[in-house]
Amino acid sequence: MYTVLPVEFASIKQAGFLSAIREEERRHVKQRILILTVLLATILPGIALGRTGGSMKNAGQIYNAGKIETSVAESSQGRITNPGSLFISAAASFQQDTIDGHVIYDGDDQSQSQFVPQIVYQNLEFSGRGLKRLEALDTIVTLDTFVTASGEVQIVMREGAEVVTRGRVKHNGIINRDFLHGRVVMQGTQAQAIDGNGSFKVLALDNAAGSDVVNGGGFSVNHRLELLRGMFRNDVANNFTLGDSALIVRSVASELAEAPLFGENVSVTYIGDGKMFSGAELPVDDNTLQNLRLETTEGLVLNQSVTVNDTLYLGSNVDTDPGQEQHVLTHASIENPEFGNDDVEVRGSVRRTRLAAGGVRNVFNNKHTYAAFEDEQSLGGMTAMTVRVLPDTIPLPLTVDTEDKVLRSITVTAEDEGGEVVQDGFNAEFGYAFRLDQTEELNGLDTFDVQLQYSTVDAWQNVAEPRETIEIDGNWARGSVPNLQRSGFYAIGIGELLPNALVDIRILMEGPYRNGRMAADLSEGGFLPNSPPAMYPYSLDPNRQFIAMGELGERRKEIVDWVVVEFRTLLSGGESRFRTGLITWDGNIVDYRDGQTQIKIDSGTYYIVVHHRNHLAVVTRDQQMLTPEIHSFDFTRAALLLGGSNAVNLVDESETGRQYYAMIGGDTNGDGVIDDRDYDSSATATWLNHDAEGYVNPDTDMNGIVTTRDANVSWNNREKESFAR
Repeated sequence: MYTVLPVEFASIKQAGFLSAIREEERRHVKQRILILTVLLATILPGIALGRTGGSMKNAGQIYNAGKIETSVAESSQGRITNPGSLFISAAASFQQDTIDGHVIYDGDDQSQSQFVPQIVYQNLEFSGRGLKRLEALDTIVTLDTFVTASGEVQIVMREGAEVVTRGRVKHNGIINRDFLHGRVVMQGTQAQAIDGNGSFKVLALDNAAGSDVVNGGGFSVNHRLELLRGMFRNDVANNFTLGDSALIVRSVASELAEAPLFGENVSVTYIGDGKMFSGAELPVDDNTLQNLRLETTEGLVLNQSVTVNDTLYLGSNVDTDPGQEQHVLTHASIENPEFGNDDVEVRGSVRRTRLAAGGVRNVFNNKHTYAAFEDEQSLGGMTAMTVRVLPDTIPLPLTVDTEDKVLRSITVTAEDEGGEVVQDGFNAEFGYAFRLDQTEELNGLDTFDVQLQYSTVDAWQNVAEPRETIEIDGNWARGSVPNLQRSGFYAIGIGELLPNALVDIRILMEGPYRNGRMAADLSEGGFLPNSPPAMYPYSLDPNRQFIAMGELGERRKEIVDWVVVEFRTLLSGGESRFRTGLITWDGNIVDYRDGQTQIKIDSGTYYIVVHHRNHLAVVTRDQQMLTPEIHSFDFTRAALLLGGSNAVNLVDESETGRQYYAMIGGDTNGDGVIDDRDYDSSATATWLNHDAEGYVNPDTDMNGIVTTRDANVSWNNREKESFAR
């Protein structure tokens, strides 16, 4: 049982489910609304049913605490108070600026569009297959939730229109399938959750409290992700996808917690006032990042190495070396980086992997630092070049005299196709520069007296003769040399060749010592590397990456291993200079380039230390004065060493009673102490690495395979320590 009442009201209130059936009469001015109301209270108490299939025209007030369904809502000019749900199946027009409650546009006719008023909604939901059209150059604001119910939902937004959400976002639909615009902005005051498997064209976060990707995420951003304020908190389990060729715009005031699922390629733009620290927006893969644009006021600090495959624009400085870390900015394009102004430069390493020949300048850290190759032959097998520039820095290596030098360190590294360092064999015109407005960098020198020099390990050598001309260009002094021909350390300064001492050292090692000589099993077995690996003690030498064994011919068969000789100004706490050399079967330490000449060091007074990767280091008992001549030291005599016979092991004695001492074997982890970590409780322990083959530290007898004999060396020398620590 129900009652039908024909009424004309200026306002309608209903506490249940209201149904109004439209009947339009021509030439009638007033609207007649039929209300189906009040099912028997005994059956459905307090519930009224309502559906309007015509036009809901309201000049007064509609109060809805239940559910209104309307197939057409042409206009509403009064007030709608809606703590319940308002379902709209066709086009709608509201003069109200805000509708509370839950408003659902659920038009399901694919041939029809729903025109959606761009006003403020408490909760807004789109469902059904009918196009939801936002035609005005205006904004929809949702205060609590913005929901697109399924993948069938399609939203068409005019360029310039946007959806601003202040609360929850659950997006399963599609925005602007055929266009690149269509902006959704998360702009709440508290953290906002977002999920769904839909696709955004442009998604922006402008909320200091940030946003949380929840329920596994799953959505995609196909054109642009704008990180303007706050942290976008995604993680591996709750993530989203960036479409191919998408752009990430990130401001100084924002952060991305985890790398998204990148498409085939992505571009990144940094904006805002202040200094930017790179984060998860930069892909780790070398082929993904296409364009990098820096527009922050105080530069970018790279927290990882990154490769840019297309355009690189630097509007402010970049630092690739935060703290003790060293990262590389690789530009894999034939085009040069673009600098926003003359003062911009990269502090750290810039790598170019597509080098132009024909005299074209390949630009690196700033406008004035470049390498130009006359032709393909001038590349000398090089396929990549890295230039590391450290402004306001004493030139490396610190083991070479750095007086009379501009405070700017330059390192050049050439690589072949396999990534190996090309020591020499190329020839480049090389441009360099230093800042004149940074008085500390000039270091009190006369601008026009300096020139480019390279480190010969022993001293600084002028690159060009006669000296190149220095020119002034704004805040820069710049010069160029026609013949940069080697990888290594470079400096700008006034230098002289310093007199060298030749040091002839003889020393034995316990592990490979057999029957009056040391075995060269590593060389004979093909295990000895051509360059010292990046581990102790070779990593002590700042020149390690530029060291490679020369063409030694038959003499290579006499090489036992690599060693490092340290020259200390004090026994502890002073300065140290390092020389990496080769040790031969008879104990001589020789130059790695020819395998026979003595190592060189600047004249001075030093304690001399010999380091090896799995033997305890030894040091001279007294300082040794080295002058420009040959000095011989026999470390097989214990009396020469600090600690005497306690610092070495006796390995042989001649018929005349001459005793021969050797470095103590078994320090497989190189910490200066032989203990359980060397024989049975660490990654380099001899016992745990039995049967391992090759150039490995647990192989203390250095025959190329780890056996119980190697474990015995560490065990027999347990609790012994180096006096050179």
